Amino acid sequence: DTESGYRQTIASGDFGFDHWVSPDAFLGFAGSFSHANYDATYSDIKTNGASVSVSGGAALEFGLESSVFAAFGYNRHRQERLVDSVKYRADTFNSRNWSLGIDNSLVIIEDDNSSTRLFANYDYQNIGVDGWNEAVSQGPMALAMGRQNLDLHRLWLGLGYDLNYSESTLISLQGYYAGYFGDRQGMAAGQLLGAPIGQRDFVNSSDPVARDHVGASVLLDYSINQNITLNAGYTFQMARKTRAMRGDLGLRVIF
Repeated sequence: DTESGYRQTIASGDFGFDHWVSPDAFLGFAGSFSHANYDATYSDIKTNGASVSVSGGAALEFGLESSVFAAFGYNRHRQERLVDSVKYRADTFNSRNWSLGIDNSLVIIEDDNSSTRLFANYDYQNIGVDGWNEAVSQGPMALAMGRQNLDLHRLWLGLGYDLNYSESTLISLQGYYAGYFGDRQGMAAGQLLGAPIGQRDFVNSSDPVARDHVGASVLLDYSINQNITLNAGYTFQMARKTRAMRGDLGLRVIF
């Protein structure tokens, strides 16, 4: 039940390595670790995850830049539900996420201190979530859920503006549209373990991902020296039934 709202907090750490094979082309590797906590009125989910990715890109002619990436993520989840003052705990279960994508940007206006660019990105995700079982809990509302598998496509179009406010400060603004296609709604077979045999089976459908999203973001990069950069950002995104706001604070160190 998310009608009364929910709160999600995420702590993560990222690392990466880029190798410039020429002045205009690079290969990269990145990884991350994260801990997330999802709190709603009647449920709590804690997730520990890790991901790795490889990427490559190049600056082409006429202000066009293009890059491709592939990534894999693995997560372990612990879940609790509260029904009529009874807690139901599921066995720890796993999920996996594969993604492939291409990012393109084109500089359309440029001067000494600023640039304006168009960007068009596409990515594909395959998301697999293992089944879980609350048989260890005592109560009439214990559930068992089957595995889910989703194939999701995203098209991202937008306009960006970068301003070199000073020698050490870069301000970036973006406005964008994101369209989601494919399996926007998850479905899984389930069983109500406390129900009489013959009345246990049901199909659960998750809230669908909205097809159309619009958003805006602002990012500030402050270079402390040649090797250390502090960055802060804020993103607002909205769809038909959702609003999402996100703040980021990071430190980038080049060795």
